[in-house]
Amino acid sequence: MAYISLVRSTLEYSAPIWDPYLKVDITKIEKIQRKAARFIQNDYKYTSSVTLMLKQLGWKDLETRRRDLRLALFFKVVKGLVAVKAEDIGLEPADQRTRSQHEFKYRIPKCNTNNMLYFLPARTIPIWNNLLADVVNSEKVDIFKEKLLKHFK
Repeated sequence: MAYISLVRSTLEYSAPIWDPYLKVDITKIEKIQRKAARFIQNDYKYTSSVTLMLKQLGWKDLETRRRDLRLALFFKVVKGLVAVKAEDIGLEPADQRTRSQHEFKYRIPKCNTNNMLYFLPARTIPIWNNLLADVVNSEKVDIFKEKLLKHFK
């Protein structure tokens, strides 16, 4: 409980916006969670599987959690549940002539720098566009998150 409330909440603070994209940074953050799993399970043997410990604790890897947080924030923007409008972050509707699964598809913005390439819209739109209509058309954020979990299983 202390890890989730103190450490993980700090690691995930503003995660949809600052989500690291370099493998080095992702690994550093994941190491923190893996050390916490060893500490909580009180198992420091080299032969012990930290992945198994994470499963026993019911923890998802932090990269997956950040992806889900990004999608939840994107859902809030698209549905108008936050003060940021879709136009404010450069979202343009995709061409409707595509074989779309839902009506809220967006065009992937052209990016000239890594800063833009790994910013929320460019990084999230490809995943968002591949979601099922049932997931995207959820009425509330909690329902969206539940359907998202089922979608990625």
